[in-house]
Amino acid sequence: TEGIVRAPGPVTFRRGRMSGSGVDFSYDENRDLIGLSDQAKVRIAGDDRNAEATDITAGSAVLARQDKFVSFERSVHIVHGSQVIDANAALGDLTESQEYLSRLELDGDARIETPNARPGELKLMAGDVINLTYFENSDLLQSAIVTGKGSLRIAGEPGVPERVLHAQNVEIGMAPDGTTVTSMI
Repeated sequence: TEGIVRAPGPVTFRRGRMSGSGVDFSYDENRDLIGLSDQAKVRIAGDDRNAEATDITAGSAVLARQDKFVSFERSVHIVHGSQVIDANAALGDLTESQEYLSRLELDGDARIETPNARPGELKLMAGDVINLTYFENSDLLQSAIVTGKGSLRIAGEPGVPERVLHAQNVEIGMAPDGTTVTSMI
């Protein structure tokens, strides 16, 4: 009668390109909101332009399509291609199409690592908080703001050490490829 489905215990779900599992599932039909209270695992299949899937694990998750946001709490771990993201919590804004993130805030021991980064590409970004902005309707990084104990590593040419920067606050601009650093403040 209230438009909410609750499923205590283990559950799996699938909707469009998204699938997942967790414990203590709820779905609010009126708000188009999925909640997983524990052991959240979400997979977003790649689209026509990008065959890479995104796998997310966290202690809990809220996926709110109508309100256009996603939230993950407790030991967030995201793998997208060769990129690995870890943080205590993540909050993202969805685009109008609800197919992509326009923004993602990583909070608490935030870390983004691309172990096989090519020369000039961002290999590591770490800090207390990382705010990411993506190019419109894509998963390509447009800019990043790292606050609190910021650390960046940019991959060097073969035989040349990577460039390392430590700062309290750093703002980074990226090329349209989403991996090459074009500016740093």
